[in-house]
Amino acid sequence: MNKDPKDYKPSPWLKEAKPVTPEVTGRSPILKPTMTLEEFKNWDFHVPEGGSSKTPKTVLSWDRADYETLYDLSQQGDQFRFDEALGKGWKEWKPSLYLREQIKRNEPITVYRASDTGDIIPGSYVSESLEYVKEHQENIMQGAGKIYSLNVKPDELMTYDDPHEFIYIPMDADKEYQRLIDKGIITEPSIALPTPGPSMPFIKRS
Repeated sequence: MNKDPKDYKPSPWLKEAKPVTPEVTGRSPILKPTMTLEEFKNWDFHVPEGGSSKTPKTVLSWDRADYETLYDLSQQGDQFRFDEALGKGWKEWKPSLYLREQIKRNEPITVYRASDTGDIIPGSYVSESLEYVKEHQENIMQGAGKIYSLNVKPDELMTYDDPHEFIYIPMDADKEYQRLIDKGIITEPSIALPTPGPSMPFIKRS
């Protein structure tokens, strides 16, 4: 027999579903910069004698008109020097001539660095040749360290007049500062916030 819906009464042990207070199951660290933007632009440290890398303070203080970039070199019409910078004529390593058109258009290319001290930062000695960097790691660093990579524009690579060797100098120091923060390179754990566990409505018996 069908009952009128108005006459329906819920079972006495059913009550309205209520959310459970989330349970704290862990803590997620918030990373904070270890230096301000101004401190980053003046970041200085000891560079080993004879090393190719520079400090951020050194390269970020240079006037861009005072040095030549890989993009500049591609626009000068000196095909010999341009190709030589990419390894042509050196039997020890394969040239990177396939990158020529990208470089002429100032499109991003990937550079590499072998290091036992950390990732690529402004002033890092880098190469567009992974083969060259692997050989450097094996023969100069005796296999130590790690190989890092970064996409950069050719006008962010200062030439060294040696094949496959450049210095990374970012065009925009503010963006580079944020990149290093986002990557956790110049950050440290700060305030830890709780990470809620799963929650769901429930039906409680009286």
